[in-house]
Amino acid sequence: MIGDQLNIASEYYATSLALYQQFIKKFPAPTKLVVAIAGESGSGKSVTAKCFERVLSNHDILTKTVHMDDYFHLPPHTNHMNRIASFDNVGFKEVAIEKLSDLVCQFKSNIQSIEKPLVNYIENYITTEIMHFKDVEVLIVEGTYSFLTENVDLKIFMERDFNQTRSSRIARNRGDEANDPFVEKVLEKEHQLIAPFIHQADLLICSDFSVKQLVL
Repeated sequence: MIGDQLNIASEYYATSLALYQQFIKKFPAPTKLVVAIAGESGSGKSVTAKCFERVLSNHDILTKTVHMDDYFHLPPHTNHMNRIASFDNVGFKEVAIEKLSDLVCQFKSNIQSIEKPLVNYIENYITTEIMHFKDVEVLIVEGTYSFLTENVDLKIFMERDFNQTRSSRIARNRGDEANDPFVEKVLEKEHQLIAPFIHQADLLICSDFSVKQLVL
């Protein structure tokens, strides 16, 4: 998404190295694998995806990341106004899950180039871009509801909830949102929707940035 800001702390690199150790044990010869990273707003999904992508690529596993924010039906400001118009609009139906799952299917089918949506956060519009997958072995899908994506091979869940992530959201240039009672109400509803995803996760990133393997 154009216009979003990431603040990468050193903890995320250590976390990504721990993720790599778990990943390579499960997939010693990865090929066309999809990793989903889910969690609440500000929990660290985007920076974890970026750091994990870098660690995998540094180990000669070419990796790319797709952001679920690009798959919302409406651009950010318009989507916010749609939520105000009806709080029932908050939830899974805001996202084009089928379109994202189709991208995953094309990636696994070894399609080399795929056109995908691209959100401009600042200017509030959705355009498109071409994503190239030549020689890419791992696709990371990060986003609030990314566990809903079909054909995912590894699911990683961020433990922190919206109360714990307030400072992260402020640092990410969304300070006005962090003090908005309506946004807090939205985050509370999203928390109720997302929290059960922990039961689907293969790996948990705890609030202290440690990585825990979950036994289902």
